[in-house]
Amino acid sequence: MTGEVVLVGSSHLLALISAATTIAGEPAPDDETPTDFMWTERGVTSRRFALGEGDAQVRLRFHLLGGAAPSLCKQLADGTTVVRDRYRDLLAGEPPELLVSTLGGNEHSIFSLYEHPVPFDVLAGADDPGVGGDGPPRQIVPLEVVRRELRDRAEGLVRSCAALAALLPTTEVVQVMPPPPIADEAQIRRRPEVFVQVVEQFGVAPAPLRRKIYEIHEATLRDALSGVGVRLLSAPSDACDDGYLAEPYWREATHANTAYGRLVLEQLGLAGQRIGTA
Repeated sequence: MTGEVVLVGSSHLLALISAATTIAGEPAPDDETPTDFMWTERGVTSRRFALGEGDAQVRLRFHLLGGAAPSLCKQLADGTTVVRDRYRDLLAGEPPELLVSTLGGNEHSIFSLYEHPVPFDVLAGADDPGVGGDGPPRQIVPLEVVRRELRDRAEGLVRSCAALAALLPTTEVVQVMPPPPIADEAQIRRRPEVFVQVVEQFGVAPAPLRRKIYEIHEATLRDALSGVGVRLLSAPSDACDDGYLAEPYWREATHANTAYGRLVLEQLGLAGQRIGTA
């Protein structure tokens, strides 16, 4: 790949920026630093890197949107979703070869990380035995109801990706799937992020349920994005352990670390050579 790649997103973009930073030979970021600052940050942090040399050089442009910053896109009165004017300048100039989005990412976690007041389960197929275990009785929610709920929760993300594709019609747009769930409840309780109050109040949902919701979310999101011409990039297989995020790639309850970001850059073909600051 040559030319320019733009990567835009919120908190899940941090792992990719950290990975590019280490590949550039800069000090490794501290993966123990909480991401809480993201939820109050109102601005956009931009970083630039260059990969390779000469005609084979790829320029990486990261734009990290603070959690309190206005959303990348807005919906007009006629129902059309467009990129906000304040962000169009970030994407101005020669169209990039690739635009990578890590927008959204916690829809499945908001739905399933912690126990609901009425514990539930969903049967993902005829051979699904359910969560089981010694926990409370669970209300079985129909699979199609869960799919519909997750589609609704992802609607804003799909609209934003469609708006990016419309703004840059000659650029491939890729949405990065967030990291898989972490099976270990102790890790989630140790670093619960913004979920601290609900985890303390309701507890952590069973890992098998969280994994199922993640897989259903990925399938529904992939289908929705394909309808607007955007590719969904699955989590790197090397970071997965039986459908969960493997321990070497943990950061917090829902975020992955620098090593995980490196694997995603490799998936995108952006980590094969030394990166330098541009």
